[in-house]
Amino acid sequence: MRGFGKWVVIVIGGLVALLVIAFIGLYVVAQVRLNRVFSVPPSTVIASTDAAAVERGKHIALALAKCTDCHGPTLTGARWIDDSPLGSVITPNLTKGQNSATANFTDADWERAIRHGVKPDGKAIQFMPADEYYYLSDADLGDLIAYLKALPAQPGMATGLNFLPLGLALYAAGQFPPAAESINHTAARPAPPPKGVTVEYGEYLATTGGCRGCHMPDLSGGPVPGAPPDAPPAPNLTPGGELRGWSDTDIVKALRQGMTPSGRELNPFMPWKATAQMTDDEIKAVILYLRSVPAK
Repeated sequence: MRGFGKWVVIVIGGLVALLVIAFIGLYVVAQVRLNRVFSVPPSTVIASTDAAAVERGKHIALALAKCTDCHGPTLTGARWIDDSPLGSVITPNLTKGQNSATANFTDADWERAIRHGVKPDGKAIQFMPADEYYYLSDADLGDLIAYLKALPAQPGMATGLNFLPLGLALYAAGQFPPAAESINHTAARPAPPPKGVTVEYGEYLATTGGCRGCHMPDLSGGPVPGAPPDAPPAPNLTPGGELRGWSDTDIVKALRQGMTPSGRELNPFMPWKATAQMTDDEIKAVILYLRSVPAK
């Protein structure tokens, strides 16, 4: 029995050693990814101080880009993820107040962060949906920056990213990579479509507004990448999914009031309070685009 007990101790000790080695390996991989530096081309955007540009930027921030979803209703940051197995994420304060992450940002820094998901030091911004904002036109991005720069200074929480062991392991394994890793930062800028009630402009709004980010590139739905663990799966928005049989009026009601045709409230994870601020023409363009995609 003594010999058996000795082998049990050796086996357990070996397993513990393997776990320690595995954790160290995951930690090293995660740190390499967290500290990777990205090269971003020179900025092409200059934000205007014109009042009309600021007002247009406010519409983009609140109704289209939905900045408040992650940064809180006053854009002073929010505890976006707080999950004991994974860790916590506190999003940045975008005003110039206490704990601001952007107080000293230049226009180029804003563009780098929004369009490329990269900090001024070249490192990736975690959980920033820059792969969607990458397609913002220079005009829309300039107006958005103008609005963010004009925000009144307000105190906020200090930005925080705290991975617990499970979160660190998943991050190291590539389960929620930063957008900066998937963006071709040196590619030619895609030409934005002209504003109008068209399929093309609807696709632009759906892409830069996060529809394809949550509902998948083909809008077929599924688990939302990088979302908190309790987030519901995104519905299928193609003609073969949940919207089958919905009229244009039904879609408008969902986007404006957060209600399905049957009177069921949409899950709060759906940012209908933001889409409610879209103009009639913007919603019409998005509907045209949704009607045009292949059924899944």
